[in-house]
Amino acid sequence: MCIRDSGILGITPEPALLQNYVPLQLSYIKILSFIIILLSIFIFAYFARKKKLTFEKSLIGILSLFFVFSFGFSPQYLIYILILLFIILKPSYKYVIFIILLQILSLLEYPIIVSLYFLNILPLNLVVFLFYLIVLLRDAFLIYIPVNFLVERDG
Repeated sequence: MCIRDSGILGITPEPALLQNYVPLQLSYIKILSFIIILLSIFIFAYFARKKKLTFEKSLIGILSLFFVFSFGFSPQYLIYILILLFIILKPSYKYVIFIILLQILSLLEYPIIVSLYFLNILPLNLVVFLFYLIVLLRDAFLIYIPVNFLVERDG
């Protein structure tokens, strides 16, 4: 069982693995990742309270940070963020852009890139490189959300 099979806290990213017992295997990287998640959430919560962010903005900032620093979650979990963004941004061009970007990255991350490998279009090394590049882009996009809430001007 490797790290990607059990996720940060034993949460499995692969639904097929749920039929088998997935033991919680603590490792240094999981403990470090968990500490980074907690620190980032506490730091964001401190500044969110200081800035007096709304509950919705605080919640979406915390969710975004959790998704950025954890591993082993499926892209469909981002639907929680989309619902909160809808509440905050209302139906606007910003909301539509956020949805489109997250959906493109989610589609590229699993079905498209992996399919290119199985169809023998791309070699495995390139597939792995592209996969992690997309994950980094998604994380950069997700970290933009709480940072933007903290630096945006009131009014």
